[in-house]
Amino acid sequence: MVFILLLFGCFACTPYRDMDIETDVELLQEGIQTSSLIGYSASLASSAFNDTILPDNLIFQEIYRDESTSNGLITVAINDTFPLPFIGGSGFLTIAGLWDYNQGGVISVLCTGLNMNLGSLPLFGFYTVPIIMEDEDQTILAVFAEQDIIVGEGSDTILNLNLTNPQFNNELNRLETNLPGDPFAAVTQNVWFIRINQQNTADLYDDVFSLYGGGQIVEATSTSGGILYHALIGTKLQYHVCPLNPTDGIGFLQNLKAGDGLELGTLLLEFHSNCDGNAFVQIGTGKYFGLGGQYLDIINDD
Repeated sequence: MVFILLLFGCFACTPYRDMDIETDVELLQEGIQTSSLIGYSASLASSAFNDTILPDNLIFQEIYRDESTSNGLITVAINDTFPLPFIGGSGFLTIAGLWDYNQGGVISVLCTGLNMNLGSLPLFGFYTVPIIMEDEDQTILAVFAEQDIIVGEGSDTILNLNLTNPQFNNELNRLETNLPGDPFAAVTQNVWFIRINQQNTADLYDDVFSLYGGGQIVEATSTSGGILYHALIGTKLQYHVCPLNPTDGIGFLQNLKAGDGLELGTLLLEFHSNCDGNAFVQIGTGKYFGLGGQYLDIINDD
């Protein structure tokens, strides 16, 4: 009888397999990388439209400007000298922006030649990303949602930003939502906020990004057949301090059975200041049983 109970317990708490966890954690990595790309693009756009000193790897073409508004195109070369934080590789970003100096701006982003996939498809760009300056501490706040992301194939017409005033204002209104503080609430919302502290310098690589949000950047399933979701709460990226992993905050991965929301597994991760590419597993349940107290690789720098 004891043998039967032990055997049943082993099946009921089947632990993770290395390949399973490596594949599942890629979703969390994609959330970090995508948010970093938006933070980098939003910081560049804010600097360009506000006449700040710009790095040598970009060209800013201002198309129109009056006392209160502006629009233009920014072409950014990504290479070993000017890497894309937490992504790397070589290629180009083209950022189209509409700017209102009394409110904020809206950008679209086209990615060319970058070695970044979401799921099995290459990242093509982002339709619209609103940006505002937060008055209380002069940080920049940007937001993107699942519907803003273009994967696979697209068209460079996403750069033709001809928003009416109501459309422009509706985009900025997306930033009025409170930043999520609970990973269980954020995990299915498919919205990510990036707070950017430029630290009063023109150096993009000392910017501090703080990430809040979660969901599915693209539809993701695990090897066990569950639907994968992730959340990032207070997750801090400081590329000049550590290019390998977030230095603070929480990462959350949840594996739910399609159709009925049955939990197949949950991971709660704590990021730390050690620059080792890892995160500490506070809790591992379900298919991740047995991972608690261990460290996992978070950023794949292949």
